[in-house]
Amino acid sequence: MSESGRGVKETDVSSTRRDVARFPITVRNSSGRVDRTAVRSVLGICLEAESVQGDASIGLLFCGDRTMKELNAQFRGKDKTTDVLSFPEDPEPSSPVVAESGPFLGDIAISLPQCFRQAGDQSVDPGEELVRLLVHGVLHLLGYDHIEMEERKQMEARERVCRRRARSRGLGPGMLVTSSRPGAREARR
Repeated sequence: MSESGRGVKETDVSSTRRDVARFPITVRNSSGRVDRTAVRSVLGICLEAESVQGDASIGLLFCGDRTMKELNAQFRGKDKTTDVLSFPEDPEPSSPVVAESGPFLGDIAISLPQCFRQAGDQSVDPGEELVRLLVHGVLHLLGYDHIEMEERKQMEARERVCRRRARSRGLGPGMLVTSSRPGAREARR
């Protein structure tokens, strides 16, 4: 993630190949092991599906419920955890997404414990739920929303396209597994 006052530092830089693109990924919680290469591929698939050109970059934080609850309270005024939050770098809808040097699109935070819970509730592999959350987060960074019914339909249609492309490349199952470390806990700041 970027140095944007959120207390998380960038850990990687973008690559030119979309299918193995490198995006900054920070893990602040060890409740699950994340296949970072597969995550980067999902991000690249979303950007490709939305015709984002150049070496766009996205900051990604995998965290626990405590951190997610803090972020949700600070930025949305909701004192509870959630599954995914997106923080667009430039929220103006008229801003061009395409830039020659590649834009920094923003940050995405995903609660791994919430991802595991939702996967269990839906009887799907946690990796499949992770793909859903990644896609949802990226589309928010690109200006999609789901407040109004028409916006929701458009966003859901784009989510289906991205998830289908990810599935066709074998992404989803196995991308996220429960940590084998006993007593794994979110790191204190």
